Amino acid sequence: MNSPVRRPYRSKRHPPCDRCRQKKLRCDPDDQIACRRCQASGTLCSFTRLHRSVSMPVAYAGSTTPQYEPDPPSVPHIVPDTVASQPVPYLHERPLAYPIAERSAPQQAIQTLDRLPGVSAQVMGTSGESDPFLLRHCKFDDYGLLHFHQVRFRNAGGVPLEEKIPVHFLVTDNVLYDSAASSTRMTRQFPSARDELDTLVPADHSQRLISLFLTYVFPSLPIIPHFIASEDPQTIPVHLLAAIYACALPFAKFDEWLSIVHAYQAPPTSQLWRLALDLILEEIHTPHLSVLQAGILYLHKHWGTSQEAAIADTPFVWSFVGMMVGLATSLGLQLECRPMGMPLWERRVRRRLWWAVYSEDKWRSLLMGRPPYIRRDEWDVTDLDEADFETAPAEPFMRMVKMAIIADEIQSSMYSLWSAQRLSSDFADSLQTSRGLLRKLQEWLSLIPAPLAQDGTPAGPDLSTCVHFAYLLLEVFIFRALLRPMVPSKPPPRLIDETEQLPFFPDLTVDDYIAQILDGDDVVGEDIPAVTVSIEDKSVPVVLSAAENCAASMLRLISRMEAREMGTFWYSWCRIGFATVSNFMLLLLVQAPTKEHALRAKRLVYMWQQALRSQGRGWDMMDLGLIRLNGALGLGLANTYYLPLHIREVLDSKIPKLTTSGLRINQARLSETIHETCKWGAAHRWGEGPNDTGMARLTLTEDDAKVRRWFADEVRKLGCSLSIDQMGNMFARQKGRLGSNRPMIAMGSHLDTQPRGGRYDGILGVTSALEVLRTMKENNFQTNYDVGIVNWTNEEGARFPKSMCSSGVWAGGIPIQAAWDLRDIQDERITLRSELEKHGYLGDIPCSHEAYPLGAHFELHIEQGPILQETKRSIGVVTGAQGYRWLTLTVTGQDAHTGTTPLSARRDPLLAASKMIVASNEVAKRHGALASTGILKIPDNSSTNTVASEVAFTLDIRHPDDSVVHAVEKECLQAFQRISTEDGKGVSLGWTVDTDSPATQFHPDCVQSIKTAARSLLGEEGWMEITSGAGHDSVYTSRHCPTAMIFVPCRDGVSHHPTEYCTPEDCALGTQALLESVVDYDQRLAQQEQTPTKLP
Repeated sequence: MNSPVRRPYRSKRHPPCDRCRQKKLRCDPDDQIACRRCQASGTLCSFTRLHRSVSMPVAYAGSTTPQYEPDPPSVPHIVPDTVASQPVPYLHERPLAYPIAERSAPQQAIQTLDRLPGVSAQVMGTSGESDPFLLRHCKFDDYGLLHFHQVRFRNAGGVPLEEKIPVHFLVTDNVLYDSAASSTRMTRQFPSARDELDTLVPADHSQRLISLFLTYVFPSLPIIPHFIASEDPQTIPVHLLAAIYACALPFAKFDEWLSIVHAYQAPPTSQLWRLALDLILEEIHTPHLSVLQAGILYLHKHWGTSQEAAIADTPFVWSFVGMMVGLATSLGLQLECRPMGMPLWERRVRRRLWWAVYSEDKWRSLLMGRPPYIRRDEWDVTDLDEADFETAPAEPFMRMVKMAIIADEIQSSMYSLWSAQRLSSDFADSLQTSRGLLRKLQEWLSLIPAPLAQDGTPAGPDLSTCVHFAYLLLEVFIFRALLRPMVPSKPPPRLIDETEQLPFFPDLTVDDYIAQILDGDDVVGEDIPAVTVSIEDKSVPVVLSAAENCAASMLRLISRMEAREMGTFWYSWCRIGFATVSNFMLLLLVQAPTKEHALRAKRLVYMWQQALRSQGRGWDMMDLGLIRLNGALGLGLANTYYLPLHIREVLDSKIPKLTTSGLRINQARLSETIHETCKWGAAHRWGEGPNDTGMARLTLTEDDAKVRRWFADEVRKLGCSLSIDQMGNMFARQKGRLGSNRPMIAMGSHLDTQPRGGRYDGILGVTSALEVLRTMKENNFQTNYDVGIVNWTNEEGARFPKSMCSSGVWAGGIPIQAAWDLRDIQDERITLRSELEKHGYLGDIPCSHEAYPLGAHFELHIEQGPILQETKRSIGVVTGAQGYRWLTLTVTGQDAHTGTTPLSARRDPLLAASKMIVASNEVAKRHGALASTGILKIPDNSSTNTVASEVAFTLDIRHPDDSVVHAVEKECLQAFQRISTEDGKGVSLGWTVDTDSPATQFHPDCVQSIKTAARSLLGEEGWMEITSGAGHDSVYTSRHCPTAMIFVPCRDGVSHHPTEYCTPEDCALGTQALLESVVDYDQRLAQQEQTPTKLP
């Protein structure tokens, strides 16, 4: 037996087929058509090549893929092989506790279990009446069968192995279960179920529907054999075919012919599902894999009416899940079948079916709040891999299965009865549990390959919206469990026996009555806060913020979902998921610990309601989620929940109305874009996070040139035209629907930064404008007039010392030659013009408001101060900017030895300059103005023991009133003149005015558009009017076009520093306000032009 030389087959009268010869098995030819082994295994026998004209008398005739047979004959009795017995141990390399009889060498032909004709099989469990450890001693034939008249035992084959128990199936003639099947058989109006199905679905529709199923449903539910597309529909069991048809009908609009047919005739979806269910309940007595396949598809049937879509599932759904789990375990799917003696296609289908049943159990258990049917210790199936799929796309289903495993861990560790009872009041344990679960979710996400963007960088995980929704849904469940222990539960109400007579007090309110029948300490009133965050744990605010971010991520996903994604296959349990998210949003609001959190949660609730309304039009997957939300909002949150005062105050503020545009910007994309631009010029790391750096991208450096090229590429992708003027200002323009020649409504700021700057000053203004155009583009939204973006050059003035330089040239406030001649503060050989020429940004268009006029200018910017944060406002409507003047003062003295020159003989410019700086601060205080010194220079050759010869310092004076600015300047210069004569022999003083920027009042129409946007997003309390303390490009643009600005908070008011920070939510809210402001202003213009001018 161990010889490498093949033993020649000695029979010339009965040569074996190729397969039996290769396996050295006895070959039993059936009239030289096909041997019995090949018939039983459903494989192509070499005998058939000699007799192609003769049909195979087996259950599945034809090619290597087995076929369905509607009326199969009974299982033939197979004569066991007679092979010489050899003493072989039952389990190799395992000692036996007692001796057993010698048996023949183990061999068993591979054959189908599911498609044996006229019979059905069920697994014999470990504790079943037929002990598998007794059955292992049976003398099975070469096909693993042991016959007892109409009942037979089938050895699974391939097991037992190490840690794999013996597996046997009870194979029974279907006729024995006819009586049981008749008890659930429905009365039909047709001769047979096949006739009814053929009436509902004409033959010429069949292949079209199967094709639609394979295209739209099969990738998410690959639970049927891959070869079903090539089969005759008449050979597919009726219950499965009806379910396939019904699943495919929602996608009939993608078939040209079916879409026409169903335009004039209602599709028979409900009749098909009714037929499938009736047959499932009938066939479940004699089940095959097809019954389970039809049952799983039935779980994802589309609800029949809009009313059904808006109500919760009946208990039948969860009971039906249990029926499918029971059916799967009866078929033995919970056992690893890879080593079993079944055809490869059948093993693949069994494994995929198991994981499909597992996923249904786990997802629905979590979403419906039921204990799962499948226990961890009652199944043994290895993870799916590519080998389990033939031509089916493996990745989508495998991803959902892996997520279902995580869903099971979330359910068992946080939502099972014992876990919920233990963790509901223990925040520390809840947090510890959640860390591991969140880590597993992140690992799951990290394994998904990211497609490359056009620039070759990863574009984010490649996820369908349905799968992404499921991922975020698991995050919602984790954070929902973390919110439980933050709030103590109220004591239960006193129970009143049904026989007790309730007193009637006509003059008392219900609250008065409750107070009388309960002890004072037990009274639960509306004034008792719903939130008591008393846990002394620094992680509490982090968890609250993360939970809000999770809700915001879900809101972003659904808000930006495109119509085509609603036309794809969604698991039916996602409907419950939308309701879960709605209640999670409400939970964030009801348990908000502060007014700030309540305001943010209120915004999330309202925007979620808007998203469900707008995205759910014509798509009833979201109806239950909207009903759950509208129920609480319609009744009134204060009437539904016990709320603390700070939440009631937030709710009492005006509820924001629908926004003008109806669009939603993509917060995640905006945040990614901001940080993507910061890879050019990132510097000054201050934290461990990937974005915890500042910026050093001075104007017209290599990094600035790179980000400019990136900006040009991005706006061109959106279909914008791009113009560059002689100062390098970049104007991106998107055409409006009216085709008007009016100057464009611009959104603008700058991409250059300070040497030690942050990631938001200026950068937010340009990237937010880009996000506005992206949002309009992806929603096919067109403004009436042209809109666009401006990237202004050298706004910071950090490299070439003139702030707002290019917008100043555009406005006519700075001569262009003076701007071109500005020299690099580090290398005086370099001028601004030479750098424009070097990088190719010396444009042909003259830099002026006449050569390139603007119709309006809106600028989003971080506040660069603490006012919004301190007042807890999310948007600042900037009504104007302070006037300011920049001076450079030069104090000249004389070099002197510090040890030999007495104080009375000195001319010390540094001492005088120091006194002047202090004096400027005192003058500014008296006028309520600002005076600051940012630069103090002494000669490079200064030393410790030498009095400096000259000192230069800057003075920045600011106030909203120009007269105050001039008064402070005048008093400062008078004080400086006095100080210059006070010490020693005095010093000389000179000064120049570098910048004179008068106070600015922004255009009332633009300001009003921003106010309208702020009210629609935040109500009356979430925003405030504010004056800009800093200079911006908008100050210059306001001289020649209507202009206004939007401020958003920055952390601690810090700016021009690496730690400058604005939250993603505030960036997104500001961008949404920018979008709404531009749209509102555009509509105002259109209305003004449509209004006829009245003659005097």
